[in-house]
Amino acid sequence: MDFPFDIYDVADKIGLVLKRQHNKSADYNCPFCDGIGKLNLNVEYNAYRCNKCGAYGGMLDLFCKCTNVPDRKTAYRFLNATSSDDFSIQNREQRQATVSSIKEVPKADIERLDFCYRAMLDELEFDTPHKWNLLDRGLSEEVIQENLYKSVPVDTYNILVDKLLEKDCDLIGVPGFFTDVNEEIRVNIHNHMCGFFVPVFNEKRQIQGMQIRLDTMDTKRKYMWFSSAEKMNGCLSKSPVQISGDVFGGNAIYVTEGALKGQIAHFLSGKPFAATAGVNQQKELETLFQRLQRESQCKIIVDAFDMDDDTNEHVRRGHQSLAWLADKYGFIPKRIVWDRRYKGIDDYLLSMKNNGGI
Repeated sequence: MDFPFDIYDVADKIGLVLKRQHNKSADYNCPFCDGIGKLNLNVEYNAYRCNKCGAYGGMLDLFCKCTNVPDRKTAYRFLNATSSDDFSIQNREQRQATVSSIKEVPKADIERLDFCYRAMLDELEFDTPHKWNLLDRGLSEEVIQENLYKSVPVDTYNILVDKLLEKDCDLIGVPGFFTDVNEEIRVNIHNHMCGFFVPVFNEKRQIQGMQIRLDTMDTKRKYMWFSSAEKMNGCLSKSPVQISGDVFGGNAIYVTEGALKGQIAHFLSGKPFAATAGVNQQKELETLFQRLQRESQCKIIVDAFDMDDDTNEHVRRGHQSLAWLADKYGFIPKRIVWDRRYKGIDDYLLSMKNNGGI
């Protein structure tokens, strides 16, 4: 069905606050959880999703939830009646032209991802302040080397692509790489991305994707995906689940939020951990549960999300969603509870280690 308006028009109509504009989408302040810049509106699909609270739906759903309009049909009639007066046809056509001009590509298979990412990390250094950050969080020097953390190159990223091409890396389809207007391959790194790479592994220790742990935090955002979505011949990372330890060989696995947190918690406890990108980003976790149901002896899913659910509605919702998802696939959902002075499972385990409890 063709609409005489799009989701940006809806955002203007209900007064959402724009924070960042991309080619095919834009980030707004979320009206449901007040997350600054967390509500992503995709103008290609006229859909929205909040990366903080997990709210999602189409543009008519968004209009209904932010107004007193009771249903989609009424929302459509209302928006259609005001479109000729309130919405700019010229701006809408320009947006559609921009969307159609950007051609993304499918994500490469895991073997190529692993090969290219390892080749890239091999070209990078790990700065001392980043190393001390991980040592302070409880990792050993050996594990830091094994997990391949490397600092984001601030001044040398422009020559990185040439080095990777010399290593026969096929970079089209690898999140983080794209082509410019001259059809030359580029890497999506900029000077503001100061931080270090956190490789996200699968159960075979293959690198599925990478996050960047930022040195300076923009609106409390500590991590960003190394991605090239909405760029020519670029692609999404798709937020893969970080696997630490043997999740397929035991009776139980632990689930937490954050790739680095999962790696630290596994090292400190010896338990198998699966880590999502966000407490309410459980789409890829469901895929893992489907595999565990078919291929493992796992019986118990242990919730190790953060302990601030008493003050954070999004974390509370994440606990509920995880229990529901575990039950859906026949697992027994359990939750580990620890001293609330320590928000994350990694912080608690480190305190136990420092006090001789581990």
